[in-house]
Amino acid sequence: MVDLAEIQAAYYMVAATGVLVAAAYYVMNMRATLQTRQAQIYMGIWQKMNSEEAGKAWKLWLNVKIGSYEEWKKLFDDQTMGSAFYMWLSIFEGVAIFVHEGLIDIRLLARDMGNTYVFWWRKYEPFFMQHRTVEKYPRYMIEAEWLYNKLIEFGQKNPDFNIV
Repeated sequence: MVDLAEIQAAYYMVAATGVLVAAAYYVMNMRATLQTRQAQIYMGIWQKMNSEEAGKAWKLWLNVKIGSYEEWKKLFDDQTMGSAFYMWLSIFEGVAIFVHEGLIDIRLLARDMGNTYVFWWRKYEPFFMQHRTVEKYPRYMIEAEWLYNKLIEFGQKNPDFNIV
């Protein structure tokens, strides 16, 4: 004959297994939701970066030759140049914040625009650093700098991404 304690123990094991299965399902579901949300956020950024407006803005700043901080600052007097630069500045700083907060996986960024980001940071870093000092704004482009360093580190650990 089966003892009541054995039946009760079996019941508890079945109940515990059910809770475990439900928790595993919840974790898998949340992971899928997070991945979907990351993709949605990234696609919004991607669409902005690949818009006609952003393309024109990129070309303006890509082709400009700047020899000094004063020349860089003077470019902002031109509304077209200033708007073009601020567009990319806000895109890159915003992307950095999303990565820093874990809302976008750095792998997505590295795969699609890692080298573009690295190129942009290297081209304008001296002006960002001087701007921090001159304007007494130590956090100017701090998130972008953080992401640049993370991309370099990521590229060293993942050479197949070819971040240079």
